[in-house]
Amino acid sequence: MSNTLLLLGLYQLAEHSNSTSSLSQAVSCIEGLQGCPGLEQLWLNENEIQVIQGLEQCSQLRRLYLYSNQISSIQGLESLNKLEVSS
Repeated sequence: MSNTLLLLGLYQLAEHSNSTSSLSQAVSCIEGLQGCPGLEQLWLNENEIQVIQGLEQCSQLRRLYLYSNQISSIQGLESLNKLEVSS
């Protein structure tokens, strides 16, 4: 059974924090971030994520850290106007 990053209810935490992380936790799926429009930083490094999706409601997201994953598809980042792109 794969792990899923379930951040349901994180919107309560997001009122007091604009950053969250899950590093090296074998996370394979991102879900439940609809209640986190104020989230500015999301660290999901060293996991097993294959598809980046479900971030459309995170309108304040500026930094998304995803290194050392198994990403094959990225969806829904087009609407994140504040997301900074690094090279």
